[in-house]
Amino acid sequence: MEYWKNLIDKAAAMCGGQNVLAEKLGFSKGTLSDMKQGRKAVSPATAVHLADLAHTDIEEATHLAIVQSVAGTRREQVIKEILGKAQAVGAAAMLDISYSGDSTIDTASIKNDSEIIKKRIHRIY
Repeated sequence: MEYWKNLIDKAAAMCGGQNVLAEKLGFSKGTLSDMKQGRKAVSPATAVHLADLAHTDIEEATHLAIVQSVAGTRREQVIKEILGKAQAVGAAAMLDISYSGDSTIDTASIKNDSEIIKKRIHRIY
C-alpha cells in the first residue's frame, strides 16, 4: 500500500535511515522492508509508532492499520463504519469549538459534558 511506503520513508528520513528506523521499532530491516512493500501488515501499535516518528497524523495511521487488519472479513464494513463515525464526531466537535465563542470554555465542556456535545454535534448536522 502506497500509504505505508510513504509513511515508512518519511519516518526513516526523520530517524536517519531505514536501519535506524527498524532498530527504533524493534524490527529487522527485512521486516520493515516487508511492511513497506505490503507483504506484511502494519499493526495498529506499529502504525502509531511510525506516525509519531514521522511527525504525521497518528489517528489516520491507526485507522488504516485497523481496517487493514480486518480486510476481507465479515467485520471489515462494520469497522469502517465505526471508524468513520468517530472521525465525523471528532470533526464536528472541532468545528463547534472553532465557531462558538471561547475555545477554552468549549473545550472544557467537551471534556466534561457529553450531553452538550451530542446537542452541539446535532446542531452542526
